[in-house]
Amino acid sequence: MSLLRDIQDNCSTPDGDVTSILRKCKILAARLGSAEFERWVEWELNGYPEPQPTPAYRSLGSSCYANFLSVGWRANRQSVPLSVIPEEFREKFQRVEFRNGIAAATSFVGNGAIIAKPELGFLLQGKMYPEMNCVGAWIEISGSEFDQLVSAVKNRILDFVLKIEAENPDAGEAPLNSQPVSKEKLQPLVNNFFGHVGKRGPECSAF
Repeated sequence: MSLLRDIQDNCSTPDGDVTSILRKCKILAARLGSAEFERWVEWELNGYPEPQPTPAYRSLGSSCYANFLSVGWRANRQSVPLSVIPEEFREKFQRVEFRNGIAAATSFVGNGAIIAKPELGFLLQGKMYPEMNCVGAWIEISGSEFDQLVSAVKNRILDFVLKIEAENPDAGEAPLNSQPVSKEKLQPLVNNFFGHVGKRGPECSAF
């Protein structure tokens, strides 16, 4: 089976391991001679460095929770409505920029992630329950958000590989430095899928 078909098959199956797929893409990037594609693969495998903007699919929705305590009373895991958070801080707690490598994302697919946010607790003092102290605050990201992230990576790879196959079905087996797809055709494809991961949007917290 050709490298291109192997990547396609792995992207198309629910149990296709995205880390393994990306490693195969690293081989493909070398054979295509694309530094931009190779760089995207490295970022997905090992994490996005600061201050490199992340793709939109790495902005994950989150929900806020907090514990409250007073003399004789305790309220655990209370859902925090965004309306009680000052407007200038809402985006930070509503979405999370996931910068870690893809293996970390797959580890959270089942149960999601919980991230402590002590600064949120400070903002909630005297807001939800004026007679109670906020003694802990955090955000939760559902497993489905991470599942969507992994799916987005697979979809992007699959679309790109299909375009490469249309140009040259044997591109995955090409010798190094042989330019199996001309630069005139390759560069627009790489730019479209990987060359510009996007400008940083509204401020959100980093994972």
